Amino acid sequence: MKIFERDLKHGKLVVLPANLDDLWTLYNVLDKGDIVYSRTSREIKASGDETSSSKPRRIPMVLGLRVEEVYFDQSVNRLRIHGIIVDCPEEFEIKGSHHTINVVPNENSLSITKDRWFSHQLKRIEVSAESHTPPVILVALDDEECGIAAIYERGIKMKAEIRAKLPGKMEDKGRDEARGTYYKSILEAISQAHNETRGPVIIVGPGFAKENLSRFAKDKMSELAAHIIALSGVSSSGLGGIKEAVRSGVLSTVLKKLRVNEEMTLIEELLARLASGRGLVSYGIEEVNEARCLGAIDQLLVADTYIRGKVGEERDSTERLLEDVERMKGKVHIISTEHEGGEKLLSLGGIAALLRFAIT
Repeated sequence: MKIFERDLKHGKLVVLPANLDDLWTLYNVLDKGDIVYSRTSREIKASGDETSSSKPRRIPMVLGLRVEEVYFDQSVNRLRIHGIIVDCPEEFEIKGSHHTINVVPNENSLSITKDRWFSHQLKRIEVSAESHTPPVILVALDDEECGIAAIYERGIKMKAEIRAKLPGKMEDKGRDEARGTYYKSILEAISQAHNETRGPVIIVGPGFAKENLSRFAKDKMSELAAHIIALSGVSSSGLGGIKEAVRSGVLSTVLKKLRVNEEMTLIEELLARLASGRGLVSYGIEEVNEARCLGAIDQLLVADTYIRGKVGEERDSTERLLEDVERMKGKVHIISTEHEGGEKLLSLGGIAALLRFAIT
């Protein structure tokens, strides 16, 4: 995430989200009542033309909204901010109307003004601004050719293009040896790309070549195989397959699953500690507050809807809890309720803590 303006005296930040994680950060930072500005578009009827047959025109403009609802739309990789228009170009009489701004990574910046920024909200923005997500290494292959690229936020950088040199179909032994040589060349190129970028590896392509390469990697280069995070089908190989994978949303789908997996791991640890009965976990606001007072919280797990549902003194109290945990070197994790792990956390009161030591 890029921070273009920081005017906390007036409660204002202007940011540009760069990826899916940045949208997730904004989803958890935006509150009802915030004022946001962004470039958007709206259907407007021509002035003085109220006939039913007149078609409205979609006009690009910058609008200011008072936030009412925020939706994290995972299916299309965007944030939807719904609210009341509080500022608009003078020529359009739309103030007071409802509108939804769609925020897409690297497309539209967002000005956010709050009555009060909580420290944990600012920290999340700053962490997103400072983080440098490693590029994803995307491998697109079939039985004849392979393309390897590093996918950066700014675009695609090809790392290698490799062609198989397979003998005729009647020469089974020769084809097996040539295929092994082909896969070995691919793995060597992937290894070099991984050493340069430290990014995870996704293998795509038609047919079964991707599965065969993955098995070959596990057999011949197990350390590299550990960095292969997903296999996915596309209709072509080489550069065409890479572009298809990016265009079709394969990357965003896989990376969303990674974040869900990280959150599920935390929830599974929470449930395992509960089952053990050793007292290394607290859940529900009363138990968590007790653990906070004793400095026992190592990791605090909070359902996203738990925070968003609090207002007034309850919201202030929750924010102080998060700030205290971070001040005492604990980690705060906002858990999505759009997957099973978040639902399980909600069933425990929406808030729980993994403890440094048992409390009674």
